[in-house]
Amino acid sequence: MKLETILRDWKRQNQKQQSKPELSAKLGKLQKKADGLSYRLMMEYLRDPDKVIASVERDPTAARLCKMLLLLNHEFSLCKDIKLPEQHAQMLHKQSSLNLNQYNEALHSSFFSELTERIDNCLELIPKKGQPVNATVLGKDGYRRNSKLRSIFSQLYGLASENGLRFSLLTLDFAEKYCAQPIDTKVLESLKKRVNYRISNAVPDGLFAGAFVFELKKSNLHAHALIIHPAECEKDIAKSLRKLALRSPSSVQLKSTHRRLRAASKYEVLYQTRIERDIPSFEVEDLSALTVGIADYLSKRLLKSLGYGGRASRIITLSNSSFPKESFEDYHKAREELLVYIGNILKAHWSRTDQQRVINQIINEPGLFKDILDVYTAEPEELINAA
Repeated sequence: MKLETILRDWKRQNQKQQSKPELSAKLGKLQKKADGLSYRLMMEYLRDPDKVIASVERDPTAARLCKMLLLLNHEFSLCKDIKLPEQHAQMLHKQSSLNLNQYNEALHSSFFSELTERIDNCLELIPKKGQPVNATVLGKDGYRRNSKLRSIFSQLYGLASENGLRFSLLTLDFAEKYCAQPIDTKVLESLKKRVNYRISNAVPDGLFAGAFVFELKKSNLHAHALIIHPAECEKDIAKSLRKLALRSPSSVQLKSTHRRLRAASKYEVLYQTRIERDIPSFEVEDLSALTVGIADYLSKRLLKSLGYGGRASRIITLSNSSFPKESFEDYHKAREELLVYIGNILKAHWSRTDQQRVINQIINEPGLFKDILDVYTAEPEELINAA
């Protein structure tokens, strides 16, 4: 075999295949709808908790309770990125020709496994009495999660949608002078005021809010934050925060999207075969709006030491006197109440429930979860006509 052929095949197998824009748009709309439903459900509970509880009591089926937990925890935005297990991909690569029916079955099986894992996450995250706000829960999958940060994600996402604001992940590397002393409560409060002042200068109307988690890494102090702000103020916010940051160009970063890997849809696999890709990639890179995974990313920094004589890292929120209308604390308390109520009903029967039947019901009955699988398994003509 010629060297050029070997290099060409290696490149085809190892380069990241990009998602098709129409697929990204469809999955993005489903994510926006699901995350919006979660926020609206919480706002309804804040206004009239008895009404929401009565609605749950009228139809407390396992499938409905699972879907409510998945939505309240924003797990939908994660499970929409179906992951194809390595054994499925290897099996498909060994075939001399692509069997689309078999690929559809692999997608269905992968989605089933994804939902099973996500429901487990939700049950693990049901708040326990007396659980510290900054405590994290270690899941079966090895990831740490924090209920308060997920609550903040939910509230900020909804506020951004309601007020036409941008939802961003902020990374700020503080200048060395801020690391020259023990990072205790007094220092953290001072840094919070400085950050608040700088963002206020860049957002004249006060339409911003967020939450920080600090991290000390190699004697450098970082802050990772979820914030919402007017889109047009992004450059001004970065410029203002640079007065607190290292001189490096990357010391202040604001990102409102991130790249995620997911299984290729049937349409994307067919597209690859039509452009003479001998070995189609069953994984594509997709540009996605921020998901609750960003809150989990911040969670792993919680309760870590901020150096000798310093405090353990904790959640620090930013807001002004009138925005948001509902405080982070009130939203979080209400969300925990609803999660505990729904979760305890489900947990009381889950071990004795036919879980496979329930998850198949969630996948197959009309609704957002079936819509995910429909996007992945749709024929090209269906996607084009629906666009």
